[in-house]
Amino acid sequence: MPDKSSHDHRSITGAQIRAGRALIRWTAEDLARNADLGVATIRRAETADGLPQMTLSNLAAVRRTLE
Repeated sequence: MPDKSSHDHRSITGAQIRAGRALIRWTAEDLARNADLGVATIRRAETADGLPQMTLSNLAAVRRTLE
């Protein structure tokens, strides 16, 4: 299992989360609700330069939800 700082094909950056959310016209609250995560988790992830400091399962949930 890759560590959470590793970039692989499943990674999503804070900028990509912001952009994906903007493309589907969702608020941070919408994404949090649909990914079953806290809104603070989403907001923290979106401020990251590069890969957000969050668990791989949360990162995967965000990516699946946006996809």
